Amino acid sequence: MIADAAADERPVTVLRDSVETSWPIRVIEGRYPELTLTLTGDGRTWNAVGTSVFAALMDLREQLEAERIQLCCNGARRNAWSSGMQQDMGRGHSVYLLEENQSGEPTEVRTLDPAPGDQVVTVLEQRTWYADWLAQRTGGRRK
Repeated sequence: MIADAAADERPVTVLRDSVETSWPIRVIEGRYPELTLTLTGDGRTWNAVGTSVFAALMDLREQLEAERIQLCCNGARRNAWSSGMQQDMGRGHSVYLLEENQSGEPTEVRTLDPAPGDQVVTVLEQRTWYADWLAQRTGGRRK
């Protein structure tokens, strides 16, 4: 960690084989644009680097999915997505909860705040849902 990095640590609920437990997750914000997420549990440590909390979380979740571990946080919900502005200006600390056939502004929540275990999905499921949501909003054109 570089000398001028700021760190924030909090507990996150983890699902492993349908069993819930709590592990510490740490956000380390170094010199822009460097940001690292560190998760520690069961005597192991996982790290993911990105330009935003949301981007690093996606990478971290992909590492964990290989071991059948899911994080129960807002950023892992099927309908959660961080806009470009949220990622650039707010470092991805917040995400929108998108809804089908939505009008008006979506609900904004903190990326690492708790989410119910039955609302979190794999990264692939989340990306697919977002692509479908976006296609619906753009008249069926998938990007």
